[in-house]
Formats: sequence, C-alpha cells, structure tokens
Amino acid sequence: MSRILVTGGLGFIGGCLVEELISRGDRVTVLDNRSSNSLAGAEDFSDPPLLKILTGDVRVREDVKSALEGVSVVVHLAAAVDVQKSVEDPKTTKEVNVEGTSVLLAASAKAGVRRFILASSAAVYGARAPPLSEDVSPDPLSPYASSKVAAEALCDSYAATGQLETVSLRIFNAYGPRAARGSGVVALFLRAMATGEPLTISGDGEQTRDFVHVNDVVKAVILSKDAALKGERAFNVATSVPTTINRLAEIIRAAAARELRVIHGPARLHEVRQSCADISRARRVLGFEPSVPLERGIGDILGGSESRDGGKRMAEG
Repeated sequence: MSRILVTGGLGFIGGCLVEELISRGDRVTVLDNRSSNSLAGAEDFSDPPLLKILTGDVRVREDVKSALEGVSVVVHLAAAVDVQKSVEDPKTTKEVNVEGTSVLLAASAKAGVRRFILASSAAVYGARAPPLSEDVSPDPLSPYASSKVAAEALCDSYAATGQLETVSLRIFNAYGPRAARGSGVVALFLRAMATGEPLTISGDGEQTRDFVHVNDVVKAVILSKDAALKGERAFNVATSVPTTINRLAEIIRAAAARELRVIHGPARLHEVRQSCADISRARRVLGFEPSVPLERGIGDILGGSESRDGGKRMAEG
C-alpha cells in the first residue's frame, strides 16, 4: 500500500491533517524536526502500521530519502512561517522554505511520487486589492512571502517539465484548535485571554482578513490529492468572507461569555490593509467549499471542542 508523506506533520495544520488521514485509514509518514508538537501522543490513537513519525529536516537529503519510501503523495507543510523572524533572519527562511522545497521536489520526482502538494500562503499577494484571485500577480512584502513565491515557482517548473504533478495551496488566515501557539491574530487574542490581558488591536481594527478554519484547510488538502487539475496548479484556500479585526474581537468576546477588555495599539508598519480571497477556482477544480463559519469555529475553540475528532467535525460541517 502507498503512503502519504506529510512534512511538518507535528505542527498545527499538519497535526490536524494527519489525524484526519489516519481516521480515513490512510498510511502516513510524518517528517518533522519537532520544533512544535501538535500531534503529541499520536502513537496512542493510531495503529502503528498506519503512522510512521520520523525526526528530520527537509534540507537534509538523507532524511528526505528515508521519508519517501513507498510514498505516492507528498504534502509539504514544513516551513519557517514567522514573518517578523524572516525579516530578522532571511537566510534561514530561504534555506528552509526554498532550498528545503527544492531538495524535497528533486527527491520526490526521483522516487516516482504521483503528486506534490505545497502549503503556500496568502502572503504572496502582498497589498494587492481584493478579491484576490490566483491570476493576480505576486507582490511579496517580506522574505517569508518571497520564499513562498519562489517555492511555488519551483513546483511549477517540475510540473511544466513533466517530472511531477504539483499543487500550490495559498492558505489564508488559518485558525482552529491548537493554534494558540501560532503568530496570527487569533492566536494572539487566545493567548491574551489565557493570561487575563486585554485583546490588543493594531491601529483602528478595520483591516480585514479571510479567516479559514483548519478543518477546511484539511479538506482542501485531501481534495487536492486526486483532483483533475485541468492545467491549473495554484488554489486559494479561504472563505471569501472578509472580517475586520474589530469584528473578530467581538466574536471572541461573545464566545467567551465573560468580560474581555479590548484596547487599540499603534498601527503596524507596512501591514496589509485588506485581504480576501476569490475561491472560485478551488470550487470549480477541487470541489472545495468551506463549511465552518468564523463564529462557529471560534465558539468550538472557546467551548472546549478541541478533541481529536477534528475529522468528525469536518464531516459534519
């Protein structure tokens, strides 16, 4: 039986994806450097033949070669994702996100992998005006965003030369259970709640984001494994619903069912003002349809619905 390799499979999105794949009976190999561990205890809930966890680095050819044994589909989630750290240390971001992707692509093509799915980012669009379709030209505003543009270009080159089928999923503002350790605004608000601090909004709070629940991200990845691509390789993973940060704070306050103080701090320099995806291509080609509204997703998190039945919740959505 073939396997699915998930790099970064112990992270936030990776952990949710691996749990869903295992629940479906798929055989999964995880390659992760264990910088995070959202899938802690995974060995306890799956049959050993279904899940193999390897500690390693996508930049190391020997690690990648071992992880690709018997693999037919690669989902490449491993990345240096902190935008501010990418500004401070662009070299590491390039090594992980670009050179690591290059190593993995080359080894995947050699191993006869059928399809390679890259986790890209809405950051590739920069400050382009929404609604953002995949035909909008990239406008990266950070080393992190530039690294994702470069990683997509590498994937496209392998597909164009017939070496490997590739898909790039441009994930917008993902949130969900176990995301509190992340760097996004939902994670920042959740951490503030946990420590009793106020929810701090940068600037006037009227900047918009397209928040997509991790269950919907997982759904998009699974659909990408077998979809007929029709010559299109990049897809937005989002909801097409713009939400202001002020509205996000209101939703969290309502779901928390307790008094939470909200304050406004200085606006962030060079922050994208408006962001919202056009997901018509993902609907048409992948059959993707987001199913978790933001209010319900936040309510599930704050209501304690952070159990391991993410796949069950996704199916019910």
